[in-house]
Amino acid sequence: GTLRNGQSFDIKSLRGNYVLIDFWGSWCAPCIEEMPQLRDLYDNYHEKKFNDANGFEIVSFGVEDDSTRWAAAMDRLKMNWAYQLADFKNTASPVVKNFGVEKVPAKFLINPKGIIVGVNMSSEETGKYLNARLSEK
Repeated sequence: GTLRNGQSFDIKSLRGNYVLIDFWGSWCAPCIEEMPQLRDLYDNYHEKKFNDANGFEIVSFGVEDDSTRWAAAMDRLKMNWAYQLADFKNTASPVVKNFGVEKVPAKFLINPKGIIVGVNMSSEETGKYLNARLSEK
């Protein structure tokens, strides 16, 4: 995929980290409602040390067809993590199809080996999962 800043991006580059892939839409009220919790997860765990991982990253994939609305929503919601992608093919996106996403929000927690360990976990459940794997309690 291509990041918001135009750089190309491959999810494999994040191997070794816990990665939360968040499929969302700027048009999706439940997606927007949960952004503060995602921000908290990122702020709480991004800099932490884990027993079995280099860190924690969030990858947001916008299920969108309008780049202006997408960018405005990210700014308004203060989505401060580096990995923001969209291909503006809406639900026809190959990425959306690969993950079998039928509706948003949809979230996949990936472990350092690249294996999905959680699907549509709440932010609280994700936090507990990550917390249990911290090297410094």
